[in-house]
Amino acid sequence: MVRKFIPNLFTLFNLLMGCISLYFVFTQQFRIVFWLILLAALADVLDGMVARWLKVDSGLGEQLDSLADVVSFGVVPGSILFQLIRYAWESNHMISTGMNGLWLAFGGFIFTLGAALRLAIFNIDERQTTEFIGLATPGASVVVLGLMLVHVKGAGFMFDLLSNEYVLLGFSILLFLLMLAPLRMFSLKSITKDWKANGLPIAFVLLAIPTALVFGGPALVLLPLLYVLLSVYLFRNT
Repeated sequence: MVRKFIPNLFTLFNLLMGCISLYFVFTQQFRIVFWLILLAALADVLDGMVARWLKVDSGLGEQLDSLADVVSFGVVPGSILFQLIRYAWESNHMISTGMNGLWLAFGGFIFTLGAALRLAIFNIDERQTTEFIGLATPGASVVVLGLMLVHVKGAGFMFDLLSNEYVLLGFSILLFLLMLAPLRMFSLKSITKDWKANGLPIAFVLLAIPTALVFGGPALVLLPLLYVLLSVYLFRNT
């Protein structure tokens, strides 16, 4: 019984990191948010690996995993977008315009709605065993973390481009649509079956990590979008 619950401990850790992140989002300590969500993502990977290693399969674990993900990769990114849009509005409008900026900032939670729908669909969609249909919520969250890091840097071409509240709202809507889009997208599970036939996605995965480490926020914004385009190309004839 105890052995069966061990993977759930990783899932609960994922949830805990998401909950703690919310405090730091609303106090605008974004660097701490980044590391907390990174820990949540690591726990999200480990819970499944540990479950397979221990050879335990729990319906409770599957449901708990989705509940944790909707916080760490749904509510937290939506909250980040809320803060970024609100900050951009206040920076670009020197004269107070009442509640307009706040209402616009609530559009960041469009991301959260998409994440919740995406996770619910994933739970009942039997096609998504070796590949994804639509952009997975962690992938969409990477884009938001990239936007956050660009904001933290506070300078450069990407900052100038992404410091507009309507551009940020557009990202929230775009990611909502991509998470729910009926597009086939490769996953690590699908590319391990035939390495020779999957050279392009393997190369993308191997190059994505060092690119993100070197270029930081801008890379995190662009890499998931490139992943979507690459997936569309790979599945263009199916």
